[in-house]
Amino acid sequence: LHHRYDVLKHGGTGARGEANGNATLAETDVREILRRCAAGETQTRVAADYGITQGNVSEIARGKTWAWLEQEAK
Repeated sequence: LHHRYDVLKHGGTGARGEANGNATLAETDVREILRRCAAGETQTRVAADYGITQGNVSEIARGKTWAWLEQEAK
């Protein structure tokens, strides 16, 4: 019961990044995606290289997903 309460209270497993079982990218992948986007590569090209959608790349580049990783790098 306490475990269930803790999980629900904190919005799920609390696992982020690679520790999240639903993650399809590794932290090193996300860092490289951020670098490539900053260098001016198209999101479509980056997405194709990682087997994800352009929308996924956009969310990473805008800090909608993996935002904590980008902030740790600063």
